[in-house]
Amino acid sequence: MLIHSANSSAPLHELTSRFPGVRLANPEDSSKIAQFINTTSMSSGSLSVGFTRGDDYFAMLRLQSEKHAALVCEEEGRIVACGALSVRPSSLRGQPAMLGYLQDLRVDRDTSQKVRNGFYSCFAEFVRICPQLVDFDHCSLFLTAILDKNVPAKLALSRQAFPLEYNRVVNYKAHVWPKLPLPGTVTAKAAAGSAQQQPDILAFYEQQLGKFAFDLTTRDIERLSGHSLAVSVREGDKIVAACLLVQT
Repeated sequence: MLIHSANSSAPLHELTSRFPGVRLANPEDSSKIAQFINTTSMSSGSLSVGFTRGDDYFAMLRLQSEKHAALVCEEEGRIVACGALSVRPSSLRGQPAMLGYLQDLRVDRDTSQKVRNGFYSCFAEFVRICPQLVDFDHCSLFLTAILDKNVPAKLALSRQAFPLEYNRVVNYKAHVWPKLPLPGTVTAKAAAGSAQQQPDILAFYEQQLGKFAFDLTTRDIERLSGHSLAVSVREGDKIVAACLLVQT
């Protein structure tokens, strides 16, 4: 269920009304939010991370939870900031608890400092009053991912007026596999495999897994050898992709 202005609780409606341009997003905003996220990245020093969303921005939130909401800030009819929250059942120290995932916090760097500060303050207050909101099952535990050097994002939820406490869960590390080929487009032919091609297909699997320091175990080979259908993609005589239907 998307919680938006048409069905929001009174405390949430009162909160957004205190900040000019800030409101709860509704389904009609979906494509505009997606476009804004697609053109706004998260930065941490020399690293910049961006995501590409389809026109249905709320599709991911629906997958995460039945209860979700997004805040947006508009300036002259254009979205200049957004942030979202989804709430789902989880556990804390072995006990049932509601967990909120804070995500997609983006602010247009070209907008005024006043607008940016207003949105950050509204989003932080939104999180602070969540334990009081029936719409979000009184959620008081939140999880988010922030790049270490993304100071504005860290300050957004820990400003002096709303001192929310951060507890580091784990360090996120990105690793780029040096052996992976660059993306490209090729024209190849896919066809059903035969028993005679089985050794070639198994060799292809072993070669690909070897790039990641993985080896096929004897049990893996037995399972793959028992497949009833194989589809291989070849460039000339070389297998470049394969798919197996394995009998279990």
